[in-house]
Amino acid sequence: MLGKTVDVDEELAPLLHALRSHGVLTVASCTDLADAVERLWPSQLSNLLTARDRATVNYGRVVADRPAYVRMVNGGKAAPFLVAAESAGALVTRSRMVAQVAFPRKQLDELTELA
Repeated sequence: MLGKTVDVDEELAPLLHALRSHGVLTVASCTDLADAVERLWPSQLSNLLTARDRATVNYGRVVADRPAYVRMVNGGKAAPFLVAAESAGALVTRSRMVAQVAFPRKQLDELTELA
């Protein structure tokens, strides 16, 4: 919701704030999507697990491997962060419009510094 205040995982707030302060528009994030789906939408868990292609932006890997993730508008101001995150070992996938950075939670501070 562009320009609206939204609830985010407290743990991800510093990273999201750093990205936003550099003009990067984030569109989704979670520290453990599988846990959220298991609690809120359990009937859809198996559907999400079928989409695991590492080369595309999808929730399959995020649900199966349980990393934290942030999705953002691809290109423009996000480009330097995406390159840095990938160099730091985060799994970066891109589509035409959206990029996703998936990473172990222990890497959160490092990625916040890179943002």
